[in-house]
Amino acid sequence: MILYAVLLFVFSLLLILAGVMTCRGSYDLIYDYSINGVNDLKRYTKANGIAMICLSLPLIACGVLFWVQPEIPFALIGLGVLVVGIVVAYIFFHRIQTKYNGGMF
Repeated sequence: MILYAVLLFVFSLLLILAGVMTCRGSYDLIYDYSINGVNDLKRYTKANGIAMICLSLPLIACGVLFWVQPEIPFALIGLGVLVVGIVVAYIFFHRIQTKYNGGMF
């Protein structure tokens, strides 16, 4: 479980780095078909970067829980937190995409 926690921390740090880069206006990390119909690219990249950073938060919370209590009941709670966090992040990405691009594709 400790290795899993470390992997979650590394992956969340990569997501935070990608989110900060996207927040600063680097749209190279976003697929081209996602930005085809976007009129306000600055706001879109900022919102997308913030959503990436929000996606890393449940990964950090799950990693901390696995690090502190590496037992099966806490692992299941951590996985629940992870699934809920990913669903909420997907909702954020979906709202951003429909607001700035008119749809998912």
